[in-house]
Amino acid sequence: DMKNKLLLMLVFLPAFLLAQYVPIGTWGDNLPYRNGIAVAYDKTGKTVYAASESSVFRYIKETEELNRINTIFGISATNISTIEYDNNNRQLLIAYKDGNFDVLTQDDEVINFPFIRTSSIIGDKIIHKISIYNEKAYLACGFGIVVFNLNKREITESYLYGPSGSNINTYDVCENDSALFAASQNGLYYVLKNTSNIADFSNWKKVNFFGNKKIKNCVSLNGNLLVHYDDADYGEDTIYVNSGSGWNYFYPQSEQLTVMNITINNNKIMIAHDGYFDVFRPDLSLEEHIFQYNDGVIPAPREVVQDEENIYWAADYFKGMEKVINNWNVETIAPNGPFSKDCWQVDAINENVWVVSGGLDNTMANLYNKNGINYFKNYEWDWINSYKGNIADSLYDFVAVAINPSDVSEVFVGSFGGGLLHFKNQELQTIYDVNNSTLKNTFGVRIGGLTFDKSGNLWVVNSNADYGLHVLTAEGEWYGFNLSPFTSSLKPATQIIVDDYDNKWIILPKDGKIILFNERGTFNDISDDKKLLLDGNTGSGAIPGTEIFSINIDQDNQVWIGTDEGVAVFYNNYDMFEDFQDAQQIFIQQDDLTQILLETESVSAIGIDGANRKWFGTKNSGVYVMSEDATQEIHHFYKDNSPIYSNNIYDIAANYKTGEIYIATDEGLITYKSDATAPTNNYDSIYVYPNPVREDYDGLIAIRGLLRNSNVKITDISGNLIYETTSLGGQAIWDGKDLSGNKVKTGIYLIFCNSIDGKVRKSSKIMVIN
Repeated sequence: DMKNKLLLMLVFLPAFLLAQYVPIGTWGDNLPYRNGIAVAYDKTGKTVYAASESSVFRYIKETEELNRINTIFGISATNISTIEYDNNNRQLLIAYKDGNFDVLTQDDEVINFPFIRTSSIIGDKIIHKISIYNEKAYLACGFGIVVFNLNKREITESYLYGPSGSNINTYDVCENDSALFAASQNGLYYVLKNTSNIADFSNWKKVNFFGNKKIKNCVSLNGNLLVHYDDADYGEDTIYVNSGSGWNYFYPQSEQLTVMNITINNNKIMIAHDGYFDVFRPDLSLEEHIFQYNDGVIPAPREVVQDEENIYWAADYFKGMEKVINNWNVETIAPNGPFSKDCWQVDAINENVWVVSGGLDNTMANLYNKNGINYFKNYEWDWINSYKGNIADSLYDFVAVAINPSDVSEVFVGSFGGGLLHFKNQELQTIYDVNNSTLKNTFGVRIGGLTFDKSGNLWVVNSNADYGLHVLTAEGEWYGFNLSPFTSSLKPATQIIVDDYDNKWIILPKDGKIILFNERGTFNDISDDKKLLLDGNTGSGAIPGTEIFSINIDQDNQVWIGTDEGVAVFYNNYDMFEDFQDAQQIFIQQDDLTQILLETESVSAIGIDGANRKWFGTKNSGVYVMSEDATQEIHHFYKDNSPIYSNNIYDIAANYKTGEIYIATDEGLITYKSDATAPTNNYDSIYVYPNPVREDYDGLIAIRGLLRNSNVKITDISGNLIYETTSLGGQAIWDGKDLSGNKVKTGIYLIFCNSIDGKVRKSSKIMVIN
């Protein structure tokens, strides 16, 4: 469809790769590739495909090329359940947890089949597994079996074979010479292949031997039928085999098994266990027992294939994909990415990006998420969590992060229950709690928000406490501030910003209120402190809605808040305690009607880019990019018109140096290279890229390092005006065309930059080859 064709035209680059020079309008993925769940092999192309829970990647053996296959590439979503390769038609089948289904052709065209996802079937639509027999692909679904014709690329049948034709959760499908078998939640079912109407539920029978046991896998090879009974208790799984004379134990009955998957590949039986994998020949003799990787990490295989060179390729839940020659001779192959898709909050200063995994539920209760912290350094993701062993297992729910603008090697992370963590060069230095700071303990030391002021002091929101605000000064001193009765043990408090007048704005999300506080520059003298509660009433805030989700401050010192009824802005914050002014909603013109901006949306994130434009993230509708005053829509990015993984946005942060925008969603972190960077104070660092502009370049040309709202003129060498524009923040954009819309001829072009008042000027040059 059109979406996929457009996406395939996009330049696709790994996230942040030389972010300075990434073309404007490019998306970058930051998905985890290490949680391998499925693997498939293209025999003709000698290419291995692996799936994680969020993405697919492929490894071309001959060239050792590694490609990411995700929503930017053109596939439908990130909630992947399994993959399989159709070697007859040379196409990759990608299945999703919501029943969505993609076919990736040999020519890298993505064809989407949403028939299961959009069907009226009630119940779970997940596609657990794909089994290919000749021209048929059996999709084992949460409700039954769907048959997909691989040659015609169409659905031909579906089997609801439960009692009276009811839904039945189906995990696997296999064939032998005489019957079709279904491994289900309620036992093993079969139907004879010569039955006139396989779709008739009354023709399906249950194998009495298994009763109503949960059967997770069934495979058939060389007259042997293997069936995996999945016991609820760890280590209590059983694999049975029937070679024509009844059911027997495949492994000795005494052996403790936790089976992850059984597949037939290369005419062998591949059994992935939790901690090792076994390979059996057609006569059921053991060929290989892989139990050890080079680095001593215990294997976590989820599926195994073997190629024509007898190399094993294992989807590994902690490594991504492993190339296995034998025990101790193993190589990890996977693209770099964060530890997990979880991204609650992002902070970015230049090339330094830190992401905390979160999180809290809608009632502000703990999720006990231990996926930790991801950070981006030297163009690679790395992480800090108990799984890696660089912080304690007792720490969870990291919901706030702040990089020190004065020293980017210093980062603070807030845990909602575990206190404040201080990192230096990615190493944990201190955990601040009741023992070594002014922080208070209520249901744990809950840190809700963090921010630095322009003097280098760190302001810390201590949720669920009378002393709801604390400061760690630039000199290392702690002070606490009693915000009672505005805060208490029963009131969660989260995000904080500090405006240009040193007012602290603290969200009480569930109350729909904001605490305004100013210590008047004296940390140890409470007599001059000012505090005020802003609410929904006229004269005391006029904040719309009943809940507040987000807050940010723009380049003009205006404070923007996101609520469950859209956006509001406090324009004049000079003296909020004496000359108070209510928040204002934004009125926009739409279809000749005057409407309130995003009035029906829950605005969950607010980002400010280098041109002071507003990026509003919502819970249900993706991201709205609005003009500086938020009256004009510039972009609306959502799942159906962009590579964005989800319409549920958690946070938005901007890299002012490169124009990169980081969008945190409930399905992972994605970046977008915007056309705006932060303005500079002079014209000393102007540069143009690309320069020269080659004949095969079709993107936008950026002139960066400008003063805010600079006038930019481009002329030919004779002084004829070719193009004129105003910079977006510190960057101006040229499409390489003249005033008539024609591509300019080969030559040197002059760039003249003027400040908004005309007092500061600078020129530059660019070479264009056409």
